Amino acid sequence: MMRLWIVFAALNGLCAVALGAWASHGMESLPAAAELMKTGVQYQMWHALALIGVAWLSDDPGVPKGIIGTAGFCFLIGILLFCGSLYATATQGVALFPMSAPAGGILLMAGWVVFGIAGLTRR
Repeated sequence: MMRLWIVFAALNGLCAVALGAWASHGMESLPAAAELMKTGVQYQMWHALALIGVAWLSDDPGVPKGIIGTAGFCFLIGILLFCGSLYATATQGVALFPMSAPAGGILLMAGWVVFGIAGLTRR
C-alpha cells in the first residue's frame, strides 16, 4: 500500500503546484478568485504531505492497516471535496455541490484524528 499512498501524495503535490502557479500567474485580474485558489492550494499541499505520513505508516507492522487506510481515505476525499469546492467556486462561481467544502473540511479533520489514533495504537 505504501506505493499507492506515495502516488496519491505525489499527484496531489503536483496538482497543488500547478494550480498555485495558475492562481499566481493566470488569475491576476481576478484577485478574489486567486485567493480562493491559493487557499485550496495550501490545504491540498499540506494534505499531500499528510499522505506521505500515511504512506510511511501503511507498511509499519505495528499500525493497524484499517486505521491508517481510513486516515488516508479521509484525507483524499477531504482534499477532493474541500479543495475541489474552492477551485470550482474560484473558476465557475459555484461550489461542487451544497456543503461540499464543509464536508471536505470535516473529512480532513477526521483524517488527522484517525492519523493520531494510528499513532496511539502503534505497537
